[in-house]
Amino acid sequence: MHDVFFLTLSGLVPIAEEEISSIINLKKNEIANLTDSIIKLNTSLQNACLLAYASQTARSVLIKVGESDKEMRKINIQSLEPFIGKQKTFAIRSLSKNKDVEEKIGAELKQHTNLKVSLKTPELLFIAFQHENKIQICIDPAGFELAKRQYRIYIHPETIKAPLAFAATTLANYTSLLDPFCGSGIIPIEAALNKTNISPHLYSKQKFLFTKFPNIDQDSIFALRDNKIKKGIKEKIYASDKNPSFLRGAEKNAILAGVKQNISFSRLDIKDLDLKFTESSIDLIATQPPPLTKQNHLFIEKLYTEFFYQAEYITSTVSCITTETSFPELTKAASKYHFEIKQTFQVEKNKIVLFKKT
Repeated sequence: MHDVFFLTLSGLVPIAEEEISSIINLKKNEIANLTDSIIKLNTSLQNACLLAYASQTARSVLIKVGESDKEMRKINIQSLEPFIGKQKTFAIRSLSKNKDVEEKIGAELKQHTNLKVSLKTPELLFIAFQHENKIQICIDPAGFELAKRQYRIYIHPETIKAPLAFAATTLANYTSLLDPFCGSGIIPIEAALNKTNISPHLYSKQKFLFTKFPNIDQDSIFALRDNKIKKGIKEKIYASDKNPSFLRGAEKNAILAGVKQNISFSRLDIKDLDLKFTESSIDLIATQPPPLTKQNHLFIEKLYTEFFYQAEYITSTVSCITTETSFPELTKAASKYHFEIKQTFQVEKNKIVLFKKT
């Protein structure tokens, strides 16, 4: 068993906890929150690798292999036997970009491994970060930023991080979901990945560094997730946008993610939602409305009002990703059409706000 640190976006820990429990069947009392972005758990090496492959909320999944006092007078490294096979190179990276930490821990690791340093393409990646008065020394079984998505080739000007998009779809149960400002399609794509049990890294398996660990059956780890993939799902996921170029990009991203067949795309202006969807036909609207700026205040005020006017007819639940600046205008429009706030999450510089119709 290993101590494992699960890193997510700041503020997303409650949603990440639920996801961890669903992937590796841990109970909540077996998970400890260290900060608003770091979760600690004790689990098997196989489970740690599975979390890295399957999670939609993770930025990194790190396996502890040592620690040091913050002055680095005493650096303790555990046995690295479970991780070193035929690899020839390694790198050490400090999350705080502290070069002194990287140099001193790197020198200690050289003595333990006899591996050569390769900063660009290491076969074994160590991560160091400080928590309280200790520097935690970990191995990254992925070797890359898990919050990034390979399917995101076509980018929207207001692009959000994938874990944030995923989180917005998890705050209410649904059999029908709509994103009427779909942009690059990240919210409906993350929803479809979740409902089909498709890993966001399905087509990037070769990038995972744990495939080089000795005595690891990589095919079995991937199969733990892939064997649960559903070709057809009962949930209806709709994505619309009035901009045809955004919509084409969203469809292409969905193809690259492997979920195009699970999402219905349509070019649609927000004022025409009631022409396509019947009364109360959508369980959840999950979306990122355009943000408010000094230049577009009047336009956004009208847009938010029209959005909630339409939402009142087709749904009772709205999950919005918004900014601090846009939040007051958004809630003002929501209350005008009888939507009140049920939950809010501050996630880095954004808010996820769950509205329910009264």
